[in-house]
Amino acid sequence: MTTSVRSGWRIFPLVALNLWLAGARGVRWNTRREVEMGQVDGLIVGGGDDISPTLYGGDVKITARLDLDRDALERQLVEQAITAGKPVLGICRGAQMLNIALGGTLHQDAYALSENSRYICCMTFAGK
Repeated sequence: MTTSVRSGWRIFPLVALNLWLAGARGVRWNTRREVEMGQVDGLIVGGGDDISPTLYGGDVKITARLDLDRDALERQLVEQAITAGKPVLGICRGAQMLNIALGGTLHQDAYALSENSRYICCMTFAGK
């Protein structure tokens, strides 16, 4: 599972517990740890900061907290996992990264699109 260097310590244990309950073992990946797609059976791209609009052909129009190194790592891992035929689960930011890695785009300000956007929860799964 990919996580933020800043906040992954809070989120990873919860996902790892759920994986353990399902009979799997989670490995935490971030920009400070060596990653190897061959070590895992699937990929979970976790939530966190906004994704840089430069990845999907946009310009930064709003103030946001970005992590360009994480953007690059996760995009590369999603592409590797898809190429290897491994399942990929995207949670919130991760769902957005799956969309981008597969050629999609995003709206930078969901609240400007709809007042109800705060109620939208996003999760995406790609794979077998």
